[in-house]
Amino acid sequence: MVVLTVAGQRHALNAAGVVEVLPWLPVASLVLAPPAVVGVIDYRGTVVPVVDLCRLLVGRDCRRWLASRMAVVRVGPPARHRLVALLAEGCTLTRLDTASAQPGLHRPDAPFLGPLLNDGDGLLQSIDPEQLLGAEIIDAVLSAAADLPPDPLSAQAHGR
Repeated sequence: MVVLTVAGQRHALNAAGVVEVLPWLPVASLVLAPPAVVGVIDYRGTVVPVVDLCRLLVGRDCRRWLASRMAVVRVGPPARHRLVALLAEGCTLTRLDTASAQPGLHRPDAPFLGPLLNDGDGLLQSIDPEQLLGAEIIDAVLSAAADLPPDPLSAQAHGR
């Protein structure tokens, strides 16, 4: 699991969906982007939108600390995968026993919240990045990239 720290809270992402974890890179701003999309980065020659998880979850910008990171994830259907960088105030890789996951609170307004996991330092809320980003951000990412060739990393991952 990739553990992201957002506004003092720790959240777990399935590492299988994370392409790479990057340091905080320079971000070019975008005009009229959804509020949580703070701009774009050049990721290995591909323009990738950056979503500030603090802005998305708690309404303030992520603080820039030495531990701040960007987790690059794939979103969208397999044939149209696109990359998105999730900006967090901290990021670590850890092995968690997902078999001991406990259900969290069911919240219809937060379908991205998954089971609770224990890493020995406390409980972590697992999150689904695609559900977290929501339709507005996913649609913006997919429609902006509609005329681009498929993500080359996606093709490599699927053996093409």
